[in-house]
Amino acid sequence: MKNRITYCHQAPNINDSAEAGFPQLRLPSNIHRLRATSLLDNSNKRLLFAFLFLVSLAAPLSSMGQRTRQTTSNSVLRLFKVSNKLTLTAGGGVSVMNSDYAADNRSTKNLLKSNGFGVTAGLGAIRQVTPYLAAFVNVDFYQIKGEQTFTLEQKDLSFKSSVVSGTGALAMHLASRNTLNNFYNRSFQGAVVIVPYVKLGVGLLGYDVDSNETAPEGTEGKSYPAMALVIPIGGGVRFRLSDQISIATDLTLSMPSTDFLDNREGTNSYLGSNDKFASFTIKALYTLPKKSVR
Repeated sequence: MKNRITYCHQAPNINDSAEAGFPQLRLPSNIHRLRATSLLDNSNKRLLFAFLFLVSLAAPLSSMGQRTRQTTSNSVLRLFKVSNKLTLTAGGGVSVMNSDYAADNRSTKNLLKSNGFGVTAGLGAIRQVTPYLAAFVNVDFYQIKGEQTFTLEQKDLSFKSSVVSGTGALAMHLASRNTLNNFYNRSFQGAVVIVPYVKLGVGLLGYDVDSNETAPEGTEGKSYPAMALVIPIGGGVRFRLSDQISIATDLTLSMPSTDFLDNREGTNSYLGSNDKFASFTIKALYTLPKKSVR
């Protein structure tokens, strides 16, 4: 029977080598920590370099943004100084009164019929004070009619109120610098420039009210002229079509200091004790050209 020889390769043991007289190789015990620290240091250096690179890019971009805003602001002021600042207006629309006449039911038709509604027309002027502020002066005429149907075989009670008001107001433009840049640029021929605004003012109104003489007992009307203070508040949108031509939509709530615009004193008003009326108008605007200096 033959014996088989099997060769087995086994990794040498350092201790065995030392015992056998071979020189022992000692590796630094912190080699792995040094390698990890080196890699971490390289990563931090890359992050720091990337951060400094981004900062170097952001600094000129921020400076460019500030210069752009400053340039746009200076451009608006420069264009405003040479722009045409006086504008004439004319328009018309509809008005609805919040009177002391209560409706028999809450339908929209009966509410309008009882409280009163009518037409309005007016003339005015606008003077630009700053790029964002404008002064409004308006003279407006309103004619509002209302009626209330009584039950129990009582006759109708109706009124017709004719109102003339003269008001002044300050308006603020709610637009960006770029929009105002185009708004005041006389050579701008691009798309329509849209500028919203809000306004608040004060003025006087004179009114004359006629009531139906066949009203039920205790509700007889009178005919008389009167004067009152009025505070107009509202806003609108101006559409610049060219350097001289614009149109505007305007919504104004007029709050007078009297409760006799409907020839009745009462507490049926929805917006307080005094009568109030709102008007929606569409206006045509013409900006006067500057006189050329020879």
